[in-house]
Amino acid sequence: MIFNQRGEVELFWAGQAGLYRATPSAEGEMQGEPVLLVEGGESVSVVMDREGVFHLAWLEDLGSNTRVIYYATLEPERKELNQPEEMTRLFLRLGQAAQGPLIGLDFDNGYILWGIQDMKYVTSSAQYAFFPLEIPRQKKVRNLQLSGGGNPLNLWVVRGQYETLLLALTETVVTRNGPQLQIGIVALHGEQSQGDQAQAGDFGLTGLGPFQKWFLSSPIALHHPLYALSHADNSPFAQNAWPEDQYIVTASEHPSLKPSLVVDAQGDLHLTWLETSGFGAYRVAYASTASEVKTAHGRLTLWDVTDRALGLAMQFFMAVGLTPVLAIYWSLLPLGWLIIYLLSTGREHLTERGTWVAFGISVLLEVASTYWYYPHRSRMPSLFLQWVAPLATAAIGLSLALLYLRRRDEKPLFGTFFVFAIVHGLLQVMCFVLVR
Repeated sequence: MIFNQRGEVELFWAGQAGLYRATPSAEGEMQGEPVLLVEGGESVSVVMDREGVFHLAWLEDLGSNTRVIYYATLEPERKELNQPEEMTRLFLRLGQAAQGPLIGLDFDNGYILWGIQDMKYVTSSAQYAFFPLEIPRQKKVRNLQLSGGGNPLNLWVVRGQYETLLLALTETVVTRNGPQLQIGIVALHGEQSQGDQAQAGDFGLTGLGPFQKWFLSSPIALHHPLYALSHADNSPFAQNAWPEDQYIVTASEHPSLKPSLVVDAQGDLHLTWLETSGFGAYRVAYASTASEVKTAHGRLTLWDVTDRALGLAMQFFMAVGLTPVLAIYWSLLPLGWLIIYLLSTGREHLTERGTWVAFGISVLLEVASTYWYYPHRSRMPSLFLQWVAPLATAAIGLSLALLYLRRRDEKPLFGTFFVFAIVHGLLQVMCFVLVR
């Protein structure tokens, strides 16, 4: 469905016989019979330029896993397409499926994009053909370059004709938590340069990382750093603040899928996408560059505070339950050393120099075990914290152990070590929960 220059709805679809066009009335009734534009056409994509001319791209099946992508224009008052131009041929292997095509425009070029999804190897790729609008036969086919991710899926192009064509898609991004499906935006103006780099989706904001977490502003809407794209004036073609290469614009812990990107009359961008929310369940997420939306949804609400507090509380209680398990692993080696020392010397009180040396060795072994075995260390936000946090928590644990020792007359070696090990282990897991 697309609106023509008169504001009327134009319908284009792929039916059993091919591609059709129809124009319904304001009441929704069909004005005459649908017009068959292309026999055998499949999967049509349509966009209208500034002159009101429709640009179409579609797929045709030649059999033997061969698909052909065609392009043609249609004058608004005509019922027949202009001469179609073959853009490319797709030769699909067993287990591969074609996605698209999609068509988009900038002021000078036309773009046709498509994807190939490989079910066997669970990978995907995307390509695009671009061509001067006056001479479609001078087409060039290129691979879509994604420097910040890979395996592009769910391609979506902005409708309309602007200086730059914006493409939204799902791509696999490597984060601290492993591969994640996030939403990316790619700006196309002619051929992609080989140096295009995907950047954090702050669009001019400072101090934001590409995987920074953001609060939920409502139960169904996530607002990530798609900010600072608003235009200086109200012209829809004033795009000096639009992205110029590639950006990752989401940072969700859940897979982000099926983006939709539109431009309003003021030139602001509105992005929606789906996020998984349990088995067979999804939630709709929304972000915008419009100042009104940012003002309304950028405020810190009671929901934000409550959600974050409850999340931290849940993580803390889980950490408390996890502490004994990790503490056992971390304490096996130092506890084994103390048992060997006790059996060989018979000393179990911190009253002699040798016992203090044995206790010091057990503390060093405990800290070393923390470095050797910590499954979540790599998920902490910086290398500095990864290496300094165990030393800091060990110092606190040792201080409390010595305070415990001062209050006990018998100076127990094992009791002092257990106080140190429990405090050190609990603080280690709490540190991971709070700063990861």
